[in-house]
Amino acid sequence: MVVDKPIFDLTQLKSESESRILDWMQCWIPGKPLATSTSLSYSGNVGSGTEIFYSFVSWLGKEGWEVIKIDEWIEVSPTHAQYYQLTQAQKSTLEEKIRVGLNTAAQLVGEYEMLLHDLRKYREIVDAMEKKDEHRLRAIFVDQVDIHTGEGVSLRSIVARWPTVIYDFMKLGEEENPDEIADKLGISKAEAVILATKNKLYKTWREIFGKEVKNRYTRILVLANSKKKMIEEYRNWLKPYIARYKSIKLGTEAREYRKSMIFSPFEITGQATFSNGIKLWAWQSVKVFELGMVEVELPKEIPIPYDPFIRDALLFGKVIKVKPLSAIYPFLLDRIPEREAKELEVVKNGIVPVTDARTGDKLADDVVKMWKKGKMGLDSSTPFYEFMEVDVSRSGLKVPGGEFEDISFDIRVYFVTQNVLLLKLVEMMCREREFEKYLDEIIGIEEEKEIGKKTTKEVKEAPKVRFTVRIPKRGPYISQFEQIESNFFPKVMGDFDDVRNFLFEKFGIG
Repeated sequence: MVVDKPIFDLTQLKSESESRILDWMQCWIPGKPLATSTSLSYSGNVGSGTEIFYSFVSWLGKEGWEVIKIDEWIEVSPTHAQYYQLTQAQKSTLEEKIRVGLNTAAQLVGEYEMLLHDLRKYREIVDAMEKKDEHRLRAIFVDQVDIHTGEGVSLRSIVARWPTVIYDFMKLGEEENPDEIADKLGISKAEAVILATKNKLYKTWREIFGKEVKNRYTRILVLANSKKKMIEEYRNWLKPYIARYKSIKLGTEAREYRKSMIFSPFEITGQATFSNGIKLWAWQSVKVFELGMVEVELPKEIPIPYDPFIRDALLFGKVIKVKPLSAIYPFLLDRIPEREAKELEVVKNGIVPVTDARTGDKLADDVVKMWKKGKMGLDSSTPFYEFMEVDVSRSGLKVPGGEFEDISFDIRVYFVTQNVLLLKLVEMMCREREFEKYLDEIIGIEEEKEIGKKTTKEVKEAPKVRFTVRIPKRGPYISQFEQIESNFFPKVMGDFDDVRNFLFEKFGIG
């Protein structure tokens, strides 16, 4: 598996005809009983199931469905020598590429960290120079320059003889005359001579190094950004290899499939078998209005596909009483800085309080922007969509008499409002984020703030109130079940029949 996380169960949001929130959120499995849900299987020669799968995915795209692969895994028994050796060879090749890439990336990260250390040090000096902060500059001189003059010579090494020598040095101005320093500070002539010498060295360092420090800081900044870019390039280069490697890893390494594999009657110890699981999502907008099939009136303005109800399903699960997406991905509840929150579309529209904006809200805002631009099959001209989940299981068995392949499609098609589709797209982003996090952990880097810029302020503690926006009594969607059933369900069931009939045709049935 690429991401070892369970999939959000959409049946939690399954709508009922008597529900009071149909005008806010809908998730239907049309027909009775579950007319748009089926499981189809086909057995044939090796490769025949794979041909059907690729034909199916290609056909969905031609029919207007937006299709993505959300997960994949494979399991090959060692008894199936040819396939097992081929899989292991591919796995070993990927391991070597990843190992070489990781070694190089680790070296770059080490160099990058050293540059960041120097960058912070020079940034401190540049700030002090620009602000003409004598106290900070003298402290830097004592701690980072004078200390290298050696034992018995540096200010820090002679405090045993003159306990106040560093304090006295910090009080100096431009004085270089020992007598003047002795009179000003009320100290011995011997100490004044040392301070006069140190003050001359400090002034020389400040003049010479002050001219060079900005140039050196700029050079280190350029080099650090270069190293960061190289790390990012290696990161992007490794990403497809690691993704492929994780999908080749044994299905039994994933919690979700371990039990089903162990207790499957198909998986018999000592037999030459293989199993492959693929999970697909597909969706498309429902535009029956354009065909003149519906006599209901759409809202004059299609609402933003994010509202308090779907926010509850995404983050809290209190209002609609479900296990929210944040139960799978806790980082969705992390609060974001107000400065960042103010830029969110969902905050500007009053859907999310600026003081309570979360990471989940930010991801939802990214979907809203895609929705406005019409990306990934999203359509701002209609608030209704079909969403299809397809679990593909491909298995094979090799026996002395021959070899065959079996492929099954577990299909479920939902009719949903756009905010429910938004929830699933946020889940897709969460899975991508989990993989990115895994990749960073493998390479050994943490999420970094932009070099050379100040970090944002601490996020303020948000109020305990979950929803501070005022929720109107009526939502934006058609809520009469009779209209939904008569006008929308036939379109969804018709599309489902097309999917099933296509597979039947590929199976050679009918």
